[in-house]
Amino acid sequence: MIDMNDMNKRLKEIEREIEDYQTECKHKNQIIKTVKIGDTRWVCDKCQKALSWPTPKELNKFFDKK
Repeated sequence: MIDMNDMNKRLKEIEREIEDYQTECKHKNQIIKTVKIGDTRWVCDKCQKALSWPTPKELNKFFDKK
């Protein structure tokens, strides 16, 4: 069986890798995406980093498309 401490260590390493990748990303293509229930954001399409909150007008347009 895998040791929980080893899994937590690997999780932290992966989170660090993701953070480094997102920091280096130029965020050229942004999309509106629901990142979790009740939280819709402008997100980088490449690195998936949540960047900002859409305006009410942008949210209406986003939800009308669905």
